[in-house]
Amino acid sequence: MITPPLRIGKTILASLLFCLFSLSVLAQTDRQVVMVVDDSGSMTGAKYEAVIYAFQLLTALLEPEDELYIVRGGQPIPVNLSDKQAEMDKIAKWPMTGMGDYRLLPPGMEKIEQGGNKQKWFIVAADGEWGGDNTTIEPMFTPWYEAQKPFIKFLSINEATAKPEKNTLKLLLEQYQTTEILPTAAESNSDLRNNLAKISSEVISVSGETQIKAKKLNDNTVSFSPELPLKKLIIIYQDNVETSVLPLATSINNDLQLGGNWKASNFGVNPGRNMNTKTSGRIQVIQDGSGSVIPAGQTMKISFDKTIDVNKLKIIPICALEMEAYPEAEFEEVDEANLIYKVCNDVETAIVKAEIKDTEGNTLKPAVLKKVKVTLGYGGKEKKLKLVDGVFQAEIPLKEDKTVCSVRADYPGYFDYKAQIFTIEKVNCYNTEPPEDIGNVIMFPETGLSDFTDDGNCFDGKVFLPDGTPVSPDNFELTMSDPPRFVDFEIEPTKDGWKICRSIFTCRCFLKPGTYQGEFLLKSKNKRLRSLKGTWSFTVKKEGGFLSGCYTCLWILLGTILLAIYLFGFFKKKRFAKGAIMEYERYRTELGQRGKPQTRKLHAGFFKKWVVPFVPERVSPYGFMVEASDSKSHIILPQKSQTENMFNRGRPILKPGKKDELLRVNTKLEVHRRNRKDIYTYKFK
Repeated sequence: MITPPLRIGKTILASLLFCLFSLSVLAQTDRQVVMVVDDSGSMTGAKYEAVIYAFQLLTALLEPEDELYIVRGGQPIPVNLSDKQAEMDKIAKWPMTGMGDYRLLPPGMEKIEQGGNKQKWFIVAADGEWGGDNTTIEPMFTPWYEAQKPFIKFLSINEATAKPEKNTLKLLLEQYQTTEILPTAAESNSDLRNNLAKISSEVISVSGETQIKAKKLNDNTVSFSPELPLKKLIIIYQDNVETSVLPLATSINNDLQLGGNWKASNFGVNPGRNMNTKTSGRIQVIQDGSGSVIPAGQTMKISFDKTIDVNKLKIIPICALEMEAYPEAEFEEVDEANLIYKVCNDVETAIVKAEIKDTEGNTLKPAVLKKVKVTLGYGGKEKKLKLVDGVFQAEIPLKEDKTVCSVRADYPGYFDYKAQIFTIEKVNCYNTEPPEDIGNVIMFPETGLSDFTDDGNCFDGKVFLPDGTPVSPDNFELTMSDPPRFVDFEIEPTKDGWKICRSIFTCRCFLKPGTYQGEFLLKSKNKRLRSLKGTWSFTVKKEGGFLSGCYTCLWILLGTILLAIYLFGFFKKKRFAKGAIMEYERYRTELGQRGKPQTRKLHAGFFKKWVVPFVPERVSPYGFMVEASDSKSHIILPQKSQTENMFNRGRPILKPGKKDELLRVNTKLEVHRRNRKDIYTYKFK
């Protein structure tokens, strides 16, 4: 089983709400972000300025290991994330190019292809209807999407007024599973800002709601206590004044100055040229210079050089965490570069797991993990992963062809992970070609009848390919058809072949000497090997006569006949009914007195009842014999048990000893003696 983990994040941060738009940050490395911008004439004014301002903030907050390209005017412009302030100053001065059509997509698609294993984001911001025909781009876009698996965000400006059937760009993008359409009214700057906030938040994988609420201790000092271990902090202060005069954090935990134990990187975000609201921002990235982790629960005090307004201050925690998400199944092949996991087409389900640990590999406490919501998107559906022994997991059904999956983990206020998209693809693992005919194979040498049919005597059969290569039973299962008459093959695999035995019921006298042959099939156990077929053969030479070869069968036949006779007698045997009894009373005629009734069960014992065949069950309960009949309504008084002084149903037995008498149930048999008569009654319960 192959279950390589998918590394989808290392650090996380929470969300911000700016005057222009709310922005969140994740210090997660290895992201490829491509933003395609429609800057045609209809984007003039506040719409274009808002997008420009968003580019500056995104540039400031991405990591140097990330890659950011902005496609405008048909050209992908790389943003140097190692010299962010200079890049942000350039972006603020970008003029409009006037291009807004399908020519913008291919350059961005090409940059996504160059992202390797980075997490990929393809963002399109377009105003109104795009000109041109999307049918020329779709044949390129679909295979590109399946290979790259980017997250697609479409900021559809003027969605409320544009005719949907004419928005060919939307019709193109909405058919892909990971696409999210964000409709934005052209006349609503708040719509634009909110949707820009949503896109930015998802790109940098943070929660939409921050839990880090700074408490103001005095005019220029705040404190907070994080719930998770932190790697660093992002401090953002935003106001409608110049960046240079905004408050600047100067110390952490009463250290005299940032730059000693604590290192700080400062960035100023300038507004665009024609913004209706002059909004600026100061961003500070602060971390321990020794690389130490800030433990959860530790109180942090931050001091500024000016009086602050906590409503304009946001503190973003960068958590010292790692996340692994991976599928589990019997994978036949794994394409790590494209995150494609191939399973045989008879595999119906797979398990997706996710683990969240700190940077030292320790699993988080159960109380913390319970606050994390992990969801799995697959095949257009969504499923919540359950927490089992510190691991989030869920079983999903697989589609007939491909199942596209992504994992998302959210801890409100701290992180919102999105996994790289991976695909579980079904492939035909079985060789469907017809079995290869390898011709005639002599399974074993010439043998005598006695050798072939003696009990416990088997032969080692081997199969060879035409080139002499032996066929291993590890890879094939042997079946043989057309056995000789009266012979059944028993086939067992051995180390290098098969053991072929005769059936225990084979009689040598019925197997004529000569050469026998039939077909065999070697069904492949290995999904990738082709099955084989051919013709088996062996020769039996003449040996001995009929009786010498058939004595075993004759004994078997005799035993079978005797058993059949015994079974016939066993089932035809007459037995007393269950609960059959004989009741006895003595009557003194001279005194007119009746004795107390006595009863005895009619049962001859286990051996006579169940072992001895044919002979009816017989007992002598009171000095004379009675035997069972084929009906429980009566029993039989045999001839030899009859006397002249017996009366059946009040009538004397005529010609006693000549024929059997029936004693019916509840009918009295009287035996007259001197001065008394004995009365016997057959009953059953």
